[in-house]
Amino acid sequence: MNDSIIVDIKMNGGKTLNTIEVFGERYKQPEKLDAITRMPLRPSEQIQSISIISDKVIKEQGALTVTDAVRNVPGVTLFGSYGGVRESMSIRGYRGVPVLKNGVRIDSDFRTGSITSDMQGVESIQVIKGSAAITQGIGDDLGSPGGVINVVTKTPKFINGGEVSFRTGSWGQARTTFDVQTVLDEKQTIAIRLNGAYERSDGYRKYVSSNSVYINPSLEWRPDDKTIVTLELDYLNSNKTPDRGTVNLSEDTEENLYEMPHDEFLGFKDDNVNTKIMTYAARITRQIADKLSVRAAYFNSSYETDNIGASIAKIKGETNLALRQRSIGR
Repeated sequence: MNDSIIVDIKMNGGKTLNTIEVFGERYKQPEKLDAITRMPLRPSEQIQSISIISDKVIKEQGALTVTDAVRNVPGVTLFGSYGGVRESMSIRGYRGVPVLKNGVRIDSDFRTGSITSDMQGVESIQVIKGSAAITQGIGDDLGSPGGVINVVTKTPKFINGGEVSFRTGSWGQARTTFDVQTVLDEKQTIAIRLNGAYERSDGYRKYVSSNSVYINPSLEWRPDDKTIVTLELDYLNSNKTPDRGTVNLSEDTEENLYEMPHDEFLGFKDDNVNTKIMTYAARITRQIADKLSVRAAYFNSSYETDNIGASIAKIKGETNLALRQRSIGR
């Protein structure tokens, strides 16, 4: 049969979408991914499992920590926070995976108490899962078969713009952030960008509080269409009260947790963990041919922590297991 049949279908009661957003570039190479893969390949071209959490996702979800952001990646969880002052991550069940900043390992503890990061200056978070991350290093450069997490900071995009925001929440949380970038010349060869944040908050327990200052300046120079020079710095100064929660009143491994009032704090009011983290880098890339380029880079990092906190232990020789003694260490 050569007859044509025209069917007119009308849908009743349907909903009209006001807006459809599509973002991303299919073949775009994520910033600084080659710093951890060692190869200038896109995620779809890699043999290992790679997840990229963009700054758009971080911003829309309101993530303030690495722990908040990596919840988007299956198999990645927080192993321990050491009283809420660090972020020790776990991937595929492996404890203490390396957390890098721009491809540079900062913490050398084999259990990786790990760094804390302010999300204001984060361009993306890259997670490599599996044995392909073994070369990234951890304590004594043993690597981790679980994976590796790389925190990538923001650099200039050669646009003029900026934003300032304020966020508030429970327990006295107040957070102010800014992000400003501009092109410095008419030929579009040099640009700067400055990110920053200040945050303070109290806790639901008395004496527990935190405050932090973060700054992330960067500069990019393109003397010609084949050369890119990038200078960047990342600095965080954080003060947090370590809150280790309750204690086990059992003499052995059996759990007999003290039912502590929710607003009670078992430490001292002067307990504080001051953490200062700074990373800086200078990178230059020169395009030699269409598919050939050379790159040189210098990276440096420092991680200083001053921990003043209480510990609670059973009193030696005391038969009443409900009694504990506090000691303070630094």
